[in-house]
Amino acid sequence: MTIIKISKKNLILVIAVLLPYLILSQVQLKGTVKVNSENTPHATVYLVDANDKVVAGTVTDDRGYLNIWTYKGSYTAVIKYLGCEEWSKKVSLKNDVHLGNVELEEKQNAASSKKFIKKHDNYYELLVNANKAFNESSLFDVLPEAPGVAVVKDNIFIVGKEKAEIMINNTLVTYSGKELIKYLKSISASKVENIEVYLKSASQYNIPDKDGLIKIKINI
Repeated sequence: MTIIKISKKNLILVIAVLLPYLILSQVQLKGTVKVNSENTPHATVYLVDANDKVVAGTVTDDRGYLNIWTYKGSYTAVIKYLGCEEWSKKVSLKNDVHLGNVELEEKQNAASSKKFIKKHDNYYELLVNANKAFNESSLFDVLPEAPGVAVVKDNIFIVGKEKAEIMINNTLVTYSGKELIKYLKSISASKVENIEVYLKSASQYNIPDKDGLIKIKINI
């Protein structure tokens, strides 16, 4: 087997040549998420490809705006927000697409999400124990209610991250696949204090920046 070595200088040159083409192959999805005609921050927005993989996503900013860059293709756009029905739509991203105002429908008897979602400097927090509506659910059921978390066909994603690491009471969960799902379903949401989702850096927990962290506190 012949191993080709590329110098750092040549690698930089290759990247410089390819970068404009990579940029041109990307398109933008924009829009505004609303609930009761009000701009809604902290909603989770993501794109799912034909293989049921979350390829890109974001959390709406303080003005309810969403802005996602991704590669051209056909996707299912999904928007989730605590206390609202899930919104989804097929989108063909050949060029930039503006969704306009997306109005989410509130679930019946849903409590105000503002009470249960908190934004911190580098993570979002879902106050699970404070929401009695979660009492009959499992931890797995509650996870996708946290900003930045997407669950597709029993696979857990953090938008904008390659991998979702899960930590419970400061210990990383080593289960994966079906074992992980079974474990999370075995935990009652009534025991969960809160869920923190790190969309930026979680380096203080030795998590690489390319990955995200779901940090869960359980009352034992």
